[in-house]
Amino acid sequence: MLFIVTGKIHSGKTTLVRKAICELSKKGWKFSGILSKVVFEKGKREGYNVLDLETDRSFPFLTKTPDFKSKKYKPEKIGDYYLLDGAVEKISNLLLKAKRRNILVIDELGPLEIIRKKGFWKTAAELFGENKRNIIVVVRDRILDEFLRVIKGKKRKIFHIGRKGVLRGVVSCIEERCKTSTS
Repeated sequence: MLFIVTGKIHSGKTTLVRKAICELSKKGWKFSGILSKVVFEKGKREGYNVLDLETDRSFPFLTKTPDFKSKKYKPEKIGDYYLLDGAVEKISNLLLKAKRRNILVIDELGPLEIIRKKGFWKTAAELFGENKRNIIVVVRDRILDEFLRVIKGKKRKIFHIGRKGVLRGVVSCIEERCKTSTS
């Protein structure tokens, strides 16, 4: 089942997922996958790292200041950021190696994946095809309809940031679903 957390850019989607993971972890649930971590320099958003939930290690993913000196790699621009060399491969490998007993987290699928079908879309789509997998996925509201069109037929529950009691709803829904899928 897909648990989709959606909202506007910088609305707290990742924060909500972090809080849900924290609450569910206290109850014994295990997580694997990725969370986005904002990189700030002098109070300004300068990029994003990706946190591996199994190892608690992070690595750079996007930056506003790429290294243009490399002749081998030309960074792809995504909005205000540039995709760092090797980051997509690391994410794809990490997601494919994620333990099945865990709830998988993908934070986030953006326009690169959903609209352009690039980045780590191929890996995510493969994981969405696994019917017994419980996945929390973060998607911006402006591309949610396209995402839903692409994954049509997949069992899902959508949580909108800003709605009253959304954290409680996410935690209870995931806990209920995961209990039934393990029994």
